[in-house]
Amino acid sequence: MTTRTVRAEDGATVELRLYRRPGEPSAPVLVCMPAMGTRAVAYTPLAEALVAAGFQVALGELRGQGTSSVQVRRGVRYGYHEMVAYD
Repeated sequence: MTTRTVRAEDGATVELRLYRRPGEPSAPVLVCMPAMGTRAVAYTPLAEALVAAGFQVALGELRGQGTSSVQVRRGVRYGYHEMVAYD
């Protein structure tokens, strides 16, 4: 597993977790986003199982969770629009 920092158009950053199949760069890629309130790391077993089944996985993180630079606190405003339009 490797990580890459991804910057959204509005400047927010998040770590993208990449699970690759060594020696199979043309394997299909699945993009997985976690459920609201769940950190991406909770999906590690799923990502590993998908890699074992022949896929490569890009596991994102939602705004305000886990590795997101946007943290939930007073005065920070974001909603579904930002999650869909930017993340």
